[in-house]
Amino acid sequence: MAKERAQRRAEREREIAARAADRSARAARAARRQALIGRLRGLFPAGRSRPTGVLAARRRARNRVLLAVAGLVQIAAWFLGRSFAISALVLVFTLLTGPVLSRLLFDR
Repeated sequence: MAKERAQRRAEREREIAARAADRSARAARAARRQALIGRLRGLFPAGRSRPTGVLAARRRARNRVLLAVAGLVQIAAWFLGRSFAISALVLVFTLLTGPVLSRLLFDR
């Protein structure tokens, strides 16, 4: 009976030691990964955050609308024209009329 208890206790201690070794190995890998990430981030300058606020959000929404309209025009031209030349001309036309369209749609 005592031998069985001692054997079970030794087995539990081995399992606990194995789990601890596994945890320490995982922690060491995570520490190495974080150190590598820190070194790599140090090589590049920090990015600038985009402007926040009501006006910036409104401008982003307007730009999304213009981009969606331009994309739809390009897709329609591609489906209707089926020619590279027509698609290229529509692209140039869209790029040239983008600021005008922006003024007409969004300027008060």
